[in-house]
Amino acid sequence: MVGHLDRVLPRAFNLPTTPPAEGSTLRLSNVLLGTRLHRGEGMLMEAFTWDEQLTFCLGFDDFVVEPTLVRAILSEVEQIGTVLAEGYTAQ
Repeated sequence: MVGHLDRVLPRAFNLPTTPPAEGSTLRLSNVLLGTRLHRGEGMLMEAFTWDEQLTFCLGFDDFVVEPTLVRAILSEVEQIGTVLAEGYTAQ
């Protein structure tokens, strides 16, 4: 579990300029993180939020974990996400 990335990775950084210039800010609009495993490690799930978006990563070793199990897990995660999204937009 990675957690809430907004606390460690801000979306904007002021850039040092001489003299200070208006609009000299670097803004991040997307972040990509993933899961990497070595052979024999099984499965690793990670989730994080950044910029009010939830990202879920699942890495697995298909010599240790059956792909059908992984598909079943991802299906359940998708169902949970759908329920949460519907509840979020209904408020």
